[in-house]
Amino acid sequence: MPITDFLVARDDIARTKTAAREFPVLGDGEVLLELERFGLSANNITYATLGDAMGYWRFFPAEEGWGSVPVWGHAHVVGSHCAGIEPGMRYFGYYPLSTHLVVKPERVTPNGFVDGAAHRAELPAVYQRYMLVPEDSEVGGNAEDQQSLWRPLFLTSFGAADFIEENGAFEAGVVVFTSASSKTALGTAFCLNRIAGALELVGLTSAANVEFCESTDYYDRVVSYDDLSAIGEKPFILIDFAGNGAVLDAIEEFAGDRLLRTIIVGGTHWEDRERSLTAMSAGTELFFLPTWIVKRSEDWGPTSFMERGEAEWEVFAPTTETWLTLEEHTGLEGIENAYQLVLAGESRPDVGHILEFG
Repeated sequence: MPITDFLVARDDIARTKTAAREFPVLGDGEVLLELERFGLSANNITYATLGDAMGYWRFFPAEEGWGSVPVWGHAHVVGSHCAGIEPGMRYFGYYPLSTHLVVKPERVTPNGFVDGAAHRAELPAVYQRYMLVPEDSEVGGNAEDQQSLWRPLFLTSFGAADFIEENGAFEAGVVVFTSASSKTALGTAFCLNRIAGALELVGLTSAANVEFCESTDYYDRVVSYDDLSAIGEKPFILIDFAGNGAVLDAIEEFAGDRLLRTIIVGGTHWEDRERSLTAMSAGTELFFLPTWIVKRSEDWGPTSFMERGEAEWEVFAPTTETWLTLEEHTGLEGIENAYQLVLAGESRPDVGHILEFG
């Protein structure tokens, strides 16, 4: 069977196709990995939406006009010309939406490696590391699926919460979250509750998702988009996980100078994300996790951010067991259906999507 790529049109990410190509002849130092299972969420839609603006299309180059949406998951080695890496070894990391990936490992250790492919050299380091799954690891099955789904989301959540706490919440006592039912927003609220407990956290969501957001107990209050006045009269900062231009305009009009700062993180409303990045009003900024990790590496040491994030994940993960259900999607049809469901914003907030080519 040839390598299969699931591609999206860079000028219209709702348009997809599959393409086949022959297996490559591995060069010296190269390794061929076969993708097993991977997570899909609004985070991956953000990768596609910001593919050109933030360089996400550059990780896994595709044919002209098309892009490979990056995903997080597990893969195993099927061919290796690299010392220290043998067929059958399994790695968790950042992959294209393809059945296989060729990497050129550098800094190979018992814990993993860094992809030294030339085209990735100037891209953020957080996406270059591949972590070895030990043969005797007790983690597997559901726990691996949770890692594939949550690791990129939760690291962003932890980083965003740390960014807000480090900046003293920009002198606000209230933090408002758009798209409060999104997994990255839920994780950020959880982390902020732990590291900056004096803040009042207000979730903004659709009327249909208010009850769900309340049930997680991550927010102090949950407000429907239909009732912005319920945010209250106190000055606040806004963390935008939605990218919905109409919502941002309505909040700015409602709050006036009581809106002290808007921090953009991700984008569940992908059609409107360009507005959020190109028409940002004063006091609006983009939170980009790789940049924050670089800062924290300087502040705390090269591995501390990841270690602290992992420790926080260990606390957070058990809290999702009461509300999260994992749904599996297999084969090209299953991947297409799941992708379009998440892209359309029709995925239920209490569901996590795990995919495999089969």
